[in-house]
Amino acid sequence: MSGVVAIQGVFVADLAFRADRMPVMGETILSNGFKLGPGGKGSNQSVAAARAGADVRFMTRLGRDNFGAMARRLYAEEGIDATDVADDDLILDIGPQTAQALATQLMSAGTIVWNGPVGVFEDSRFAIGTRAIAEALAKLQGRATTIIGGGDSAAAVQQFQLADRMSHI
Repeated sequence: MSGVVAIQGVFVADLAFRADRMPVMGETILSNGFKLGPGGKGSNQSVAAARAGADVRFMTRLGRDNFGAMARRLYAEEGIDATDVADDDLILDIGPQTAQALATQLMSAGTIVWNGPVGVFEDSRFAIGTRAIAEALAKLQGRATTIIGGGDSAAAVQQFQLADRMSHI
């Protein structure tokens, strides 16, 4: 994999443990072998893309606690540029230049799996990026396979009346 991959998402700390058996509903399981590790969909995607050789930009908000420190160490080790979103910042949509750049890149793809809108598309003020990607995918009808995964992406292509131009939802 090469090129720049931009991911917006979250980091979470996962707590895992071993149990002798699966619990039944309502049962409390006791364990003393807890393991704390990194997780979160966006974080995991960032690590996977970096390990595949991509230049990763991960936009997220990290805390100023031990969990934030864990995330920063992970991203430094993996060579991920993690842009720390300030506490008073909001990421509501991508800008028009980014939307156009993504749409242009999609035109040469043979298969696209789209899992997640790039903005708060339910509010028309922040739907520009998501609409641009949906429209680019619609233009690929018959030339590429477009797979729309996840409820929000499916809702977006339906809201923009483009669902019938996607290969799979």
